[in-house]
Amino acid sequence: MDDVNFVQALAQIAGGAINMARYVKGLKSSIEVLKTMKEVQTQRSTRRTPYEGVPKSVSSSGYSETE
Repeated sequence: MDDVNFVQALAQIAGGAINMARYVKGLKSSIEVLKTMKEVQTQRSTRRTPYEGVPKSVSSSGYSETE
């Protein structure tokens, strides 16, 4: 009877280890997805908009006429 209990305990420990390995694998996968999303977001934020670097227009009312 003790041998059966021992084998059952080993089976429970092995099952727990398998579940933990699956859990860790899922966490690592989630971390990789988040890293990829962060990289894409960082790349987007470093792009320039079409209006960056273009000088602003000044209306003619901003100049004083000296003739």
